Amino acid sequence: MYVKALCDEIELRKGYISEPIQTVYFGGGTPSLLSLENIQIIWNKLNETFDLSKCEEVTLEANPDDCSKEFLQGIKNIGINRLSIGVQSLDDSRLIFLNRRHTAQQAKEVVTTAVSLGITNISIDLIYGFPNQTIDDLLNDLNQAVALPIKHLSVYHLTYEKGTALYRLYQQGKIQQISEELSSNMNDVIMKFFDNQTIKQYEISNFAIPGYESKHNSAYWKGVKYLGLGAGAHSYDGHSRQWNVNSLSDYLAAISNGKLDFEKEEIDEVMAYNEFIMTRLRTIKGFDLSEMPTSSNQDFVQHFLTEVAKHIRSGNIVKEGSHYRLSRQGVFVSDGIIADLFVDEEMDS
Repeated sequence: MYVKALCDEIELRKGYISEPIQTVYFGGGTPSLLSLENIQIIWNKLNETFDLSKCEEVTLEANPDDCSKEFLQGIKNIGINRLSIGVQSLDDSRLIFLNRRHTAQQAKEVVTTAVSLGITNISIDLIYGFPNQTIDDLLNDLNQAVALPIKHLSVYHLTYEKGTALYRLYQQGKIQQISEELSSNMNDVIMKFFDNQTIKQYEISNFAIPGYESKHNSAYWKGVKYLGLGAGAHSYDGHSRQWNVNSLSDYLAAISNGKLDFEKEEIDEVMAYNEFIMTRLRTIKGFDLSEMPTSSNQDFVQHFLTEVAKHIRSGNIVKEGSHYRLSRQGVFVSDGIIADLFVDEEMDS
């Protein structure tokens, strides 16, 4: 039922983006749970509806335990040319802690099998900052990861989100977060580790062999238009952002009636500025002042120059001419820096 609704939405949204599609990303959940037949149905519908003649990157998010040799061969035949595997850790005890169904060995075997079948553009995710994790534990994970034939690696700090089993354990005092000092040290260790690897950092949490940076994510950080399909999916047409209803039942009901159930907001100057700051400062390259979408608005420019000065003095931001980027120490406190540089709606009135 969901796949049919998704195909119906593709038909309803065919005019949203007129340009040729350059990347397709099967994500936002666990698409590897879909059968090969259903993935093929969705792909065929996309091909019929949009111009995919210039599509360079087709990514599928997958759990290692879903990736049999037959499944991997099947997605390659369909046209998937990039695999993003939710490995999370290469330590079995931490996989058990995360309630993952796969083992570290299974994750490694999925990577090598995919490569042997011709899916060579592979990304894996790792998490760090586990309770009782040490620097040596982290380095062990990283060394095992780069020993695999991967092109891309995403490294995220463990988070305790309200409503999750992990958060409940933390609230009950059954587990403890690592200290801020250790967290900072781990972040520093990660960045120094990749100084000596062929895989290089190109965004706060992302590392890749040069030329294999995620085209899909890079486009998002550059403000390129995108279309999101499915319950809760977000879209951006360059002027406004809209997002589908989260409720699966409401999503299915609307689609069955030939309608879309979504909310929409227009992108004003404040939002354009804030989103530019948020996305561009996440990248290691940073940005030039002339690239700012509101560079003609002197109030915005002056606000930026005033607020950024203290972060330059502290060494958290590096200024090279009119170019600004986070320093290595600034990466760890990037959220606070970005918040300082934001402007509020009053500046647009």
